[in-house]
Amino acid sequence: MPAEPIKIQDYAYYQVWWRINRLILQELEFPKLAQEIVDAIFQELEAEQMGYVLVALIMPDYSINALRRVAVSRTPQAQKMMDNLSVPYFEKVTNSLTDDTNLCVRAFKEGRKYVTKSWCDLLCPVIPKEEAERIQFQVGVKTILLYPMVSKQKVLGIINFNLSKDESAVDGHEMMLLEGIADAAAVALENSKMFAKLQEFDRLKDEFCRWPPTSLERR
Repeated sequence: MPAEPIKIQDYAYYQVWWRINRLILQELEFPKLAQEIVDAIFQELEAEQMGYVLVALIMPDYSINALRRVAVSRTPQAQKMMDNLSVPYFEKVTNSLTDDTNLCVRAFKEGRKYVTKSWCDLLCPVIPKEEAERIQFQVGVKTILLYPMVSKQKVLGIINFNLSKDESAVDGHEMMLLEGIADAAAVALENSKMFAKLQEFDRLKDEFCRWPPTSLERR
């Protein structure tokens, strides 16, 4: 029995997966890598034609005990969202890790996927409900998919897919492919964290080598 031909849509998802996996081999600093991931999704998927409005990466910031937005796709709709918010997107739109009513927090803590139709489930109470609903309508988002990024059984953050189509238009196969993208993103981010640790180790090693010899060593 001949193998089923790969659908054009599937090929686009595999291209995203492959591009993110190529990032794993590059020594990228975290902020640049986070942006490269969301850019890869839009560039390879031709995402707007497939019903994707914007993609965001959400990561924990334990210095404030909250989830923070670290990257968002560079699209006109994403820019419109940021321009219309009453607070700066990256600096002020956070979710307290103690707020278990927030879907971002629940997805992060539970390590499971969530689907919602309302930005308020992600942005409130930092953003008032009326404002969240108004801007969501302006940018044309109907469905939001939240996928945990898991590496070595640890949730590193959340990848947030905002769609212009209804949930019923996203079949199980597409959701499986998006989960694969989230997994690839997690590995790339874990690699970036390891690279940062190695850089810090090299810095400390260089400092140690510059220390003057001790009196015991002189003997």
